Amino acid sequence: ANIGVFRREKTLARLRPKIKMLSRLLEPLRTHPQIGDIRQQGFMVGIELVQDKSTKMAYPLKSRIGHRIAQEARGLGLLIRPLGHIMVLMPPLSTDAKTLARMIDILRHSITTVTMKNPIS
Repeated sequence: ANIGVFRREKTLARLRPKIKMLSRLLEPLRTHPQIGDIRQQGFMVGIELVQDKSTKMAYPLKSRIGHRIAQEARGLGLLIRPLGHIMVLMPPLSTDAKTLARMIDILRHSITTVTMKNPIS
């Protein structure tokens, strides 16, 4: 039934401008010293956290870096899922441009705050 609604309402076609906007909003994060890669498929994003951008050395699992960033973001109103050192962002399809920009701002702030405090404890 959900697929029928998606087809009838042309959900994916209507989502394309938001997907492009999300890509543009993520672009400045590519230069962040603790982000090794950003992978996006539609409205789903994986952000790889690294200790060293030049070598792309990942954070050790024991650092719980993803969990710590997710906690920081949650305190600022953003729910994001950590998978080890990968942050997964999946905004609701109904997210508007202003909210999408705010999500990326919170994410950037959370990554910077946590990685600058104590990156490998």
